[in-house]
Amino acid sequence: MDALIDLEEEKGKLEKEIARLENEIKRCSGMLKNPGFVNKAPEAKVNAEKKQHDENLRKRKHN
Repeated sequence: MDALIDLEEEKGKLEKEIARLENEIKRCSGMLKNPGFVNKAPEAKVNAEKKQHDENLRKRKHN
């Protein structure tokens, strides 16, 4: 019966992933709300942070 899923283990993994995503969302949000970052960072870096933020929000929504 090795094929059975340990629900508590899976729940723990999901909780850790949700916490990681929430921390990353906060980090990206802080950077994108900072006018100093948005105005001084290369456009590609700002766009990458926006993309990462959107991706993390999408992943969080599905967890």
